[in-house]
Amino acid sequence: MSDIVRQTLQLDEALRQAIAHHRAGHLQDAERLYRAILHAHPNHPDANHSLGVLAGQAGQYAVGLRYLKTALAADPGQGQYALSYAEALLATGQTKDALTILQTAVQRGLSNPAAIALRERVEAAALGELAAEFPGRAGQAPQTYSKRSFSTTGLPNATRNPEMKAKSAKLAKPRTNIQVSPKSLPRAEFDRLVSLFNTGRYAEMEDLARAQLEKLPGSGMAWKALGTALQMQGKDALAVLRKAAELSPRDAEAHCNLGNAERDHGRIAEAVASYRRALEIHPHFAMAYNNLGNALRELRQYEGAVFACRRALEIQPDYADAHSNLGAALQDIGHLDLAITSCRRALTIEPDLGLAYTNLGVALSHQDKLDVAVACFHRALSFDPHCAETHRNLAMNLSDQDRLDDALMYIQRALFIDPHNIKAKFSRAVVLLSKGILSEGWVDYEYRFVTTDKRIFSHRQWAGENLRDKSILIWGDQGIGDEIQFASMYAEMTARAGRCVIECAAKLQPLFARTFPGAQVVPKSDPPHSATLDNIDYQCAAGSLGRWLRPVIEYFPRHRGYLTTNPERVDYWKTRLAKLGPGLKVGFCWRSSRMIGRLRLHCTLLDQWGPIFAIPGIHLVNLQYDECSAELDEARRRFGVPLHAFPEVDLFDDLDEASALTQALDLVISVWTASASLAAAVGVPTWMMSYGREWGTHGTDYHPWYPTVRYFPRTWDQSWDTTIEKIAGLLKETVSVYGGTMI
Repeated sequence: MSDIVRQTLQLDEALRQAIAHHRAGHLQDAERLYRAILHAHPNHPDANHSLGVLAGQAGQYAVGLRYLKTALAADPGQGQYALSYAEALLATGQTKDALTILQTAVQRGLSNPAAIALRERVEAAALGELAAEFPGRAGQAPQTYSKRSFSTTGLPNATRNPEMKAKSAKLAKPRTNIQVSPKSLPRAEFDRLVSLFNTGRYAEMEDLARAQLEKLPGSGMAWKALGTALQMQGKDALAVLRKAAELSPRDAEAHCNLGNAERDHGRIAEAVASYRRALEIHPHFAMAYNNLGNALRELRQYEGAVFACRRALEIQPDYADAHSNLGAALQDIGHLDLAITSCRRALTIEPDLGLAYTNLGVALSHQDKLDVAVACFHRALSFDPHCAETHRNLAMNLSDQDRLDDALMYIQRALFIDPHNIKAKFSRAVVLLSKGILSEGWVDYEYRFVTTDKRIFSHRQWAGENLRDKSILIWGDQGIGDEIQFASMYAEMTARAGRCVIECAAKLQPLFARTFPGAQVVPKSDPPHSATLDNIDYQCAAGSLGRWLRPVIEYFPRHRGYLTTNPERVDYWKTRLAKLGPGLKVGFCWRSSRMIGRLRLHCTLLDQWGPIFAIPGIHLVNLQYDECSAELDEARRRFGVPLHAFPEVDLFDDLDEASALTQALDLVISVWTASASLAAAVGVPTWMMSYGREWGTHGTDYHPWYPTVRYFPRTWDQSWDTTIEKIAGLLKETVSVYGGTMI
């Protein structure tokens, strides 16, 4: 067997294994094998295509484009390569290029349903920006969606009245395959219930349903009518609708309405089960698919939500709510252009659908079009002034425009409408903390668990009590950057308590253990290690410490770093970096590892860093902590400068070694990521870029958590180019003053 044949067989086997890993969801193993194939055969079409698809699945479409382009160039006749490349172009806003690729593929004979559907989406996106459609200039928050749709056989089949529009309760259209019958109710009483429902007289409907139940307690229709009447009045209808479903186990609409009530009570998993039961009974129930999509979004099962909404639209193509909700779900997974298209379709079908304007506004705000987004929110409120979610989304866009007083006003309106809206309370926390109103802001900050999973402990939550001779467990409750930031309070807690246990991300455990020798530092586990919980008096999430230790700005200490690195490893890296030659050693990090939704606004593209890279007398060291080799290679070619990377350091998982490398640098320039937090926490001069006002600045012109950070915010109506030019100018001055080192 020749070496060429043997190598070909090895590559084929590696590709087979990689694809098997990919399909099984073992993405790291798949990526490793794809890269090994490309190391031996850089233009291998299947490996390039698969690696590009994998990057897209991780939301890193810009990274995947290079591989997808290489695959298509290697085999231009492969239709799937063209589709994948066009999809990535569309996801990164390169609509015209996507359309060109598809047109070429169609000319070569590609004409399958997937190609046709993608081309329709690309053509819709290519129609142009929406700004002209929404005149007026005015200013993100988690997205919203249409409220659950109600359905009762025979009851909701007439026209909507103004009150029903205000409630956004979309009603089912007549379906010939579902029998409409009074189900043991006298026909006259049944017709009377229908009339009361259609005219919005829900209190009378409730009275009539109760009267019928006194006569016919086993009537599933009467129970369903009562439950619907209660729901429409905002009353607790869960038990009633559960009874209706029990009495009519084959009634799909009864199970759908039960799911709505379960969602209202926060029982999302139970609601999903009810919607699925409705679909088992009636597989073509568009409303159940639509409501299922909303519930899956609340469980953060975004791909499932997209599927459910699309299934609803296959059944009922003119279902405006489903188009709007599909837009919200597409936005969740980063497909902003497609989300906008879906919301536009909803508004074409139903121009007064307020929540479609809200979803459209959120998608536009994620594209940094805050003025157009604000116009959308105001338009939504003109149709539905009582939608708390629209008020909240408007508030957070105003906050991004640094209009904090206006933002607070709209949040208060949202809470007046819905006093129990947890998302609005957390949004209020962000605004209050941004304004420096700390004592009130920290109280609302406890509602942050609406966006994160709160761990449950049986121990009492610490509320500032004296900890002398007491023990406390402190546990990290958010991302790595947040854990690093809130760790600035751990030394105080260790000094206060008789015993302090710190539970943190495993990658932080070595660094925290060295920094806080007076505490027991353990890696996070779920469920927690039993030894962690022994003899504990109190527990407290790290993000909750601020309420008791940082109630006013004056309580923030002026420090120059608080994490302790390994001195031997720092010396090693200083020696290693010195070999690069004289000049400042500057670390850089340009984006988050999750380029979806609002996070995009806080991130730059590496090709925007040209003015910084052009400064002579510096050595640039990569601190980007995820796969970025393709981006670095492209930047090296484009700017003609060495961008040093040390692949032997796992910047993502080995934060102890990453901290040593970071501390050996003279300066770190970064967007607001864990890399910036780590640099500031170990005391390295850090220049931090941010989008808008970072709430941790608490109304100051610096960063109280990291006093040595130099803060470079960009406003919503500026580009990153302005900020980067400013940094480049300052860096040039710094090089001329300090020369080879800032220490």
